[in-house]
Amino acid sequence: MGIRRSTIQRSAISLSYLLLLSLPGVSLAQNYDNPGLGELPVVAHPQDFKPLGIRAGGFMLHPGVQLAAEFNDNVFYTAEDEINDTIWHIRPYITAQSNWSRHSFNIRLAADIARYQDRGVLDYEDYFFLINGQVDVRNRSFMSYTLDYMNLHESRNNRSAEQGIEPTRYNMFGGSLGYDHTFNRVSLGARYTLRKLDFDNAHGLDGVVIDNQDRDRDESQFMLRAGYQFQTDKQAFLSVLSHRVNYDQPLDRNGLHRDSDGWSANAGLVFTMTNLLTGDVYVSYHDQS
Repeated sequence: MGIRRSTIQRSAISLSYLLLLSLPGVSLAQNYDNPGLGELPVVAHPQDFKPLGIRAGGFMLHPGVQLAAEFNDNVFYTAEDEINDTIWHIRPYITAQSNWSRHSFNIRLAADIARYQDRGVLDYEDYFFLINGQVDVRNRSFMSYTLDYMNLHESRNNRSAEQGIEPTRYNMFGGSLGYDHTFNRVSLGARYTLRKLDFDNAHGLDGVVIDNQDRDRDESQFMLRAGYQFQTDKQAFLSVLSHRVNYDQPLDRNGLHRDSDGWSANAGLVFTMTNLLTGDVYVSYHDQS
């Protein structure tokens, strides 16, 4: 399991321009917590100016594209001899959202195409395919699900990886299945999430192939959550989560056994302060082998 460490990284000024027909609410602002994938710019619309979309049977289509310019003063993330560059992004996407009276089903296709102005060897294209939905089982009871596939690049600020000439590519397959039910003031929920990471080999500066097969792994989580609505605007909650990481190869290139398992517990309070502002306060305990 990769551990994120702070490195010498000076981030940059980012400018994004939204073209017509943008996705309602937050568009492409997903943080998948994966190596090399940062948060994309968040673009929100006031309620009165949301694009209506294109009706297609029982779905509403929301196509669009984002253009962004990013300046990074240390594109190779080195301690010395820093090199700067400007990165140009094109981010097309299309989302289909169901407008059924019961249940819901949504699909999103998106891409992030990046071109470096001077360092073309760092160019990359990331692709996203996401499905999520909800099945209304009965009153105040529903099942939710997600499926996603992503073809991504690994950023050079990930120090847990051996970097090649070009960015390392990897595929991520994931999905989740959950069930929630509310009994008057009490709510219960369970969710299982599975994610598979499959890395491509890379080529070093000396032409030698960097074998990344020892980084391929499966990550799974199972969560139970209980809440109690003791006031109209306040709910106490308790959640317990188990987490497991299984590598395809028993030992990595350094002879280390990197499988792990653990659990965490969270307890706190969710509350509403105003019609527009909500918050939560909680304590958390984590244990991972």
